[in-house]
Amino acid sequence: MTLSSRANQTVRLWPQHLSLSLQEILFDSSMFLELFSKFSSSQRITVDQFRRFLKEEQGECPLKSKTHSPSATPPEEGPTKTEVAAKIVDYLQDPSRHVQEPYFTQQEFMDFLFSKENQVKANNQ
Repeated sequence: MTLSSRANQTVRLWPQHLSLSLQEILFDSSMFLELFSKFSSSQRITVDQFRRFLKEEQGECPLKSKTHSPSATPPEEGPTKTEVAAKIVDYLQDPSRHVQEPYFTQQEFMDFLFSKENQVKANNQ
């Protein structure tokens, strides 16, 4: 994509630069802090914080189907820490971020919220 400037100079914008520029314009960290501060105390959203968000705000049940018998220990509420870590790694698709404790940056978390990977399903589905 090319844009003409006032001084008859042409500026060439590559798609990745355009995407990054749009993210910087659209992302508002004050909005993030206002809406999600109870889930993040820093620039990162940890597995535990993301797990809490999924459980409390999105009402997610365990990600894997588990059978439960009345005599067994009750199933863990919400997705497990391992499941949430896998969800973060799968979404990021970045081998350098495949670490023991994966995390989202604030921007990545916001991107995830509006992604196809974040499909909230009713509890009865």
